[in-house]
Amino acid sequence: MRFAPILLALVTLVSTGLGGTAAIRLRDRLHLLLGFSSGAVLAVALFDILPEVFAFDHGASYMPITALGFLAFFGLERYTAMHRAREHPHLAETHEAELGAMSAAGLAFHSFLDGVAIGVGFQTSVKVGLLIAFGIIAHDFSDGLNTVTVVLAHGKSHRDAIFWLIVDMAAPVLGAA
Repeated sequence: MRFAPILLALVTLVSTGLGGTAAIRLRDRLHLLLGFSSGAVLAVALFDILPEVFAFDHGASYMPITALGFLAFFGLERYTAMHRAREHPHLAETHEAELGAMSAAGLAFHSFLDGVAIGVGFQTSVKVGLLIAFGIIAHDFSDGLNTVTVVLAHGKSHRDAIFWLIVDMAAPVLGAA
């Protein structure tokens, strides 16, 4: 069981790769892929995480804070996008490319932390490690999909999308190690 976290992180590598490959093959339907991956993330939050929050004694009191956080993030993103386009139209393409790379780096860091979670789970117990690993394996298809779509959606090249996909695929293995 010593190498179980790394072996299971290698399975996440495959899952992420399959999602990224699907996004590359279906890149002409990028808007549909972005909708699917966004829906998957929201479904996890609404149907998996929120019921756990409501299980706490005062879980419902966190809902207004959660809603305000989401609205603040959404509003800030819309404001900065409009400001960038209006004030600096000549820099819009450069900013889009930078945003694509930053988003992909954020997703790769998220995947690294997934690997750390697998490793820590196995240090707790084999049962906890397996539970965490299987959850991460299940959602890593969407991680690969998201990584490629966010890079392509921000005007980066096919080569850049593959580069970031490989980084995202390797990140959980490094985190588990």
